[in-house]
Amino acid sequence: MEALVYKRDLGNQKPSDFGKVKDECPFCHYQDVENIIETSKDIIWTQNKYPVLAKTNQTLIIETHDHKANFGTYSPEHAQEVLRFSFAAWEKLKASKKYKSVIFYKNHGPLSGGTLSHAHMQIIGLNEVEAYEFIQPKHFEGIEVCKNNLIKVNFSTQPFCGLRETNVIIEQADFPEALPNLSKVIQKTFGYHLEKHIFSFNIFFYDFEGKYIVKFVPRFPTPPYYVGFGIPQVLDEETLKQDAKELAERIELNN
Repeated sequence: MEALVYKRDLGNQKPSDFGKVKDECPFCHYQDVENIIETSKDIIWTQNKYPVLAKTNQTLIIETHDHKANFGTYSPEHAQEVLRFSFAAWEKLKASKKYKSVIFYKNHGPLSGGTLSHAHMQIIGLNEVEAYEFIQPKHFEGIEVCKNNLIKVNFSTQPFCGLRETNVIIEQADFPEALPNLSKVIQKTFGYHLEKHIFSFNIFFYDFEGKYIVKFVPRFPTPPYYVGFGIPQVLDEETLKQDAKELAERIELNN
């Protein structure tokens, strides 16, 4: 896989909520947002003001006006609209056929790789990198949390990186019907991770084998086994089963 080239000089200009000195949040000043692509109520799809990756098209979804809100605290209606709007934006970038691959993800917390805490997601077209090169079906398999006729939830037994990776899976054709379930599960899983004192995680969205898959990846200081050898870690089976029971009780997924 080709490496992404990071533009350090531009990266040094990015505002940050997580440094010693906190910068003013640019996402709180909607009237100043430049290069807006589309909007829906108080949701904005815009070009990234600091496109630090060479040979890419970096765009952002700013999810809300409220600086302190997060996906777990939105009303069900707003959470669904954020997902509907963001998935539509993702599909539009893919449909342009301008990119080798298009990635869609969210950062949350200081260890997630982001610099701003104001809720947002990123949709990035990669000109020369095939982001799905090493993705395999096993990465989305695991111990069942819950399911119904539209959605499946599990904890990865062969995770990409580490502990408590959570997969939420629907058929792409079911997206409109599954949206309320999908939104509810993401909101409940978001809150579950925070209650487990997992304050940083990424949420990755995949278009894979006719399915949409949402993967929560908790972020901790990266273990040396992964840094040096690419070896992920997974919790023991009994712990995962107990975690699955706790999350299923939180979600209360109806058939």
